[in-house]
Amino acid sequence: MNPLVIGLEVGIWLAGLVALWRVVVARRVFASPSLAPWSVTVEGFALGVLLTVGGALALPHAVTHLGDNWLGAAAYDGAWWQAVQAAAFQLGLLAGMLIAALYLRLNKSGQISVSAVTPEVFRPEPTRYPVLAGVTVFLISIPVINGIGLGWKTFLAALGLSVAEQDMVGLFRDCDDPERWLFMVGLATVIAPLTEELVFRAGLFRFLRSRLPRGL
Repeated sequence: MNPLVIGLEVGIWLAGLVALWRVVVARRVFASPSLAPWSVTVEGFALGVLLTVGGALALPHAVTHLGDNWLGAAAYDGAWWQAVQAAAFQLGLLAGMLIAALYLRLNKSGQISVSAVTPEVFRPEPTRYPVLAGVTVFLISIPVINGIGLGWKTFLAALGLSVAEQDMVGLFRDCDDPERWLFMVGLATVIAPLTEELVFRAGLFRFLRSRLPRGL
């Protein structure tokens, strides 16, 4: 591995550990952002989940029936086919969420009065330096996430269980096609993060956060 890359990784790790130590020692508590209650009903939310999952299942299935004129090299190349299927899954999630959002917005029966939802109310002061706060959280997350991952792999190894890498990791590592590489970079850095934020933060987290105590 390139010494410059190693030095950069070590520097990020050290910066993250220093930031984590300062936060713990100073006992600084990050203020929880206020979150407006979501007026969706339980039934409406369940329907949204079904539409989202349905899109994730339907679009990859539909892609398998596209002809060679549509898929081109992906119809014959296994690596391309995996990338296309991954993209179809992510885009299917997005399509399902879009349909669900439009339906819930137009169908008033899927909504309740916001006053009927009684979450804990948090009104923190705005962050004075949002960019610095974002960089700090990013640096702290690196050693925390990597440490948890290393501990989890060690735990599984102690149980005699093997840890297989994700298929996309292998596709990135073995990719020798510039077009496929750019396609996967776009999928991994734009489509997948957008989908995850909408599914988990805008959907699942917001629904539960508006109805359950913060501890849960």
